Amino acid sequence: QSSVDFRQVDPERAEAQAERRLFQTARRYFYGNPFSLALVYAFCKLKQYEVSHVTRVLEGMRMMLPEEELLAVAAL
Repeated sequence: QSSVDFRQVDPERAEAQAERRLFQTARRYFYGNPFSLALVYAFCKLKQYEVSHVTRVLEGMRMMLPEEELLAVAAL
Protein backbone atom coordinates (compact mmCIF):
# COMPACT_ATOMS: atom_id res chain seq x y z
CA GLN A 1 0.00 0.00 0.00
CA SER A 2 1.35 3.38 -1.04
CA SER A 3 1.76 6.19 1.47
CA VAL A 4 1.10 8.83 -1.20
CA ASP A 5 -2.32 10.46 -1.06
CA PHE A 6 -3.09 11.56 -4.62
CA ARG A 7 -5.97 13.73 -3.46
CA GLN A 8 -3.46 16.14 -1.92
CA VAL A 9 -1.22 16.66 -4.94
CA ASP A 10 0.00 20.23 -5.33
CA PRO A 11 -0.49 21.11 -9.03
CA GLU A 12 2.19 23.83 -9.01
CA ARG A 13 4.76 21.47 -7.52
CA ALA A 14 3.82 18.73 -9.97
CA GLU A 15 4.17 21.14 -12.89
CA ALA A 16 7.57 22.34 -11.63
CA GLN A 17 8.79 18.75 -11.26
CA ALA A 18 7.56 17.83 -14.75
CA GLU A 19 9.26 20.90 -16.22
CA ARG A 20 12.51 20.09 -14.41
CA ARG A 21 12.40 16.50 -15.67
CA LEU A 22 11.73 17.63 -19.24
CA PHE A 23 14.66 20.05 -18.98
CA GLN A 24 16.97 17.28 -17.72
CA THR A 25 15.84 14.94 -20.49
CA ALA A 26 16.35 17.58 -23.19
CA ARG A 27 19.77 18.39 -21.79
CA ARG A 28 20.75 14.71 -21.80
CA TYR A 29 19.70 14.37 -25.46
CA PHE A 30 21.44 17.63 -26.37
CA TYR A 31 24.77 16.31 -25.09
CA GLY A 32 24.15 12.86 -26.55
CA ASN A 33 24.63 11.67 -30.12
CA PRO A 34 25.54 14.68 -32.33
CA PHE A 35 24.18 12.94 -35.45
CA SER A 36 20.64 12.50 -34.18
CA LEU A 37 17.51 14.56 -34.81
CA ALA A 38 16.96 14.40 -31.06
CA LEU A 39 19.70 17.02 -30.80
CA VAL A 40 17.60 19.51 -32.79
CA TYR A 41 14.51 18.76 -30.72
CA ALA A 42 16.49 19.06 -27.48
CA PHE A 43 17.97 22.40 -28.58
CA CYS A 44 14.48 23.75 -29.31
CA LYS A 45 13.15 22.53 -25.95
CA LEU A 46 16.10 24.07 -24.10
CA LYS A 47 15.54 27.40 -25.86
CA GLN A 48 11.82 27.19 -25.05
CA TYR A 49 12.71 26.60 -21.41
CA GLU A 50 15.09 29.56 -21.46
CA VAL A 51 12.47 31.90 -22.94
CA SER A 52 9.91 30.76 -20.38
CA HIS A 53 12.38 31.31 -17.55
CA VAL A 54 13.35 34.81 -18.70
CA THR A 55 9.68 35.70 -19.21
CA ARG A 56 8.86 34.64 -15.64
CA VAL A 57 11.64 36.80 -14.23
CA LEU A 58 10.67 39.81 -16.36
CA GLU A 59 7.02 39.45 -15.37
CA GLY A 60 8.08 39.35 -11.73
CA MET A 61 10.08 42.53 -12.23
CA ARG A 62 7.14 44.18 -14.00
CA MET A 63 4.90 43.27 -11.07
CA MET A 64 7.56 44.70 -8.71
CA LEU A 65 7.93 41.50 -6.72
CA PRO A 66 10.34 41.59 -3.79
CA GLU A 67 13.90 40.51 -4.51
CA GLU A 68 13.47 37.28 -2.53
CA GLU A 69 10.57 36.18 -4.72
CA LEU A 70 12.46 37.07 -7.91
CA LEU A 71 15.39 34.97 -6.74
CA ALA A 72 13.00 32.09 -6.02
CA VAL A 73 11.60 32.37 -9.55
CA ALA A 74 15.11 32.54 -10.99
CA ALA A 75 16.13 29.40 -9.10
CA LEU A 76 13.60 27.23 -10.98
